[in-house]
Amino acid sequence: AFMVAGPDGRPVVGEEAFSDYRTVSGVMVPFKAEVSRLGSVILLRTLKNVALNTTLDDALFARPR
Repeated sequence: AFMVAGPDGRPVVGEEAFSDYRTVSGVMVPFKAEVSRLGSVILLRTLKNVALNTTLDDALFARPR
């Protein structure tokens, strides 16, 4: 559980529940999550692809010109 600001700015308890765990490169990763506030689900999230410790192209870190 965690605290977040509600619509009126007052703190509200939020929860995030994880499921559909799969092994990716030896690590268990939850592919589904649902976020709730005041007992109502406000967000469902599903991962389609997870990669760990992959090589990144150096161009991703180049400053824009």
